Amino acid sequence: DTGAMVFNGQPWRPRSPAEALSHGIAMVHQHFSLVPDLSVVDNLLLGQASGVLDRQRWAAKLDTMRERYGLALDPWALIQDLSVGERQRVEIVKCLIREPRLLVLDEPTAVLLPEEISALLAVCERVAAQGCGVMLVTHKLAEIRQVARRATVLRGGRVAARSEAPTQEIDLL
Repeated sequence: DTGAMVFNGQPWRPRSPAEALSHGIAMVHQHFSLVPDLSVVDNLLLGQASGVLDRQRWAAKLDTMRERYGLALDPWALIQDLSVGERQRVEIVKCLIREPRLLVLDEPTAVLLPEEISALLAVCERVAAQGCGVMLVTHKLAEIRQVARRATVLRGGRVAARSEAPTQEIDLL
């Protein structure tokens, strides 16, 4: 509840998630916000489309996400029928369709199987390679060492360590 945030080199304090989105910051929360009895496409449309809903066009956007980031999803599958890893992919695609400048992932690997973790970290690298910043919030330093370019370790709400090369050992302050 203290400190300052800097975005794009300027101090910044968004007043709402909508303001953050309007500035190109998208977030995948630890707890999903999907409607279980709707399809993948219908979940993507929520809050992003108005007027006549063109589900086929949004299904085609899913093909683009698969090609660009390796995020394959069946557009017509019901959320309730998807695995946890697939549901997380839907949440990530919901963000990436907006073409954000920064993607924040809050504890994305907490509920994933080991092979799903590797796939997610590969997606993070592809997203970053496309020019989008990725902030990965995790308790697992091994994951940070795998993909991060910079790392900050917090303990008790305070900075405990920083590293510009987290593939090396991180010295705790």
